Amino acid sequence: MNVRTPRGVAFASAFVITLLGLGLCALVLSIYDIHAPIQAFALLSVGLFVLSLAIIYSAIERFIYQKVRIIYKNIHRFKSTKERAKDVKMNEDVMEKVQNDVMDWATERVKEISQLKEQDSFRKDFIGNVAHELKTPVFNIQGYILTLLEGALEDPRKQQEISNQGRQKHGPHGRVN
Repeated sequence: MNVRTPRGVAFASAFVITLLGLGLCALVLSIYDIHAPIQAFALLSVGLFVLSLAIIYSAIERFIYQKVRIIYKNIHRFKSTKERAKDVKMNEDVMEKVQNDVMDWATERVKEISQLKEQDSFRKDFIGNVAHELKTPVFNIQGYILTLLEGALEDPRKQQEISNQGRQKHGPHGRVN
């Protein structure tokens, strides 16, 4: 019997309680010099074993269910924790199963966090590139407007320079070179 499982712990505890109960009963009967038939001891041992097994098993099951439910509630916030916690089988190593589930959950969260960091980095780079591409023509336009406001409209020499710069950048047909 595997004592690492809740069922194994319940059986081992019930066996120890039964032995202690029979020993105590035998001690009390010998102190008062009462002789009981062997069938009475057999019936007492079976009854004590079954009763202690039922009490210990239900207490362990309730205790583990409460603790496991809290763990699953924390790691599976969006899933039904009652259904998940009821998946606990008392004949297997519950703590190992919960530990594996927690490790799987932690691995998923690490992957999710690294993916979110990658997406954040991409977003920052994209926004920086878009901002740069939008600023360049805006600054060029702003420069032309300031030049015109500073008197280039009245000065024929400056008008000729601006016209020549436009032809060099856009070609004779208005296309960008």
